Amino acid sequence: MERINSYSEALRYMKEGFTVCAADGTPVYFTLLDNRVRVHTEQYSLRLSLTEWKELYGEKVFYLLEDADDQLIDPEKDKEYYSWRHK
Repeated sequence: MERINSYSEALRYMKEGFTVCAADGTPVYFTLLDNRVRVHTEQYSLRLSLTEWKELYGEKVFYLLEDADDQLIDPEKDKEYYSWRHK
């Protein structure tokens, strides 16, 4: 994982559609959806405003999640999956 040097750089990556993470023990992942930050771990998931995210996580060391499979979910494939009807 590539280290991100600042909060503003982490936000720029998220605006470009990437996932960033902070790893002070348990990894915490951040993605930007509809101008809110989705914060998720193995145990919880929540959404924060940009201001709340900066206040809570602005001083963390961030890393760019580089695995392309963990980036954006393809909305067309997601739509197709949820349209399947099981008999």
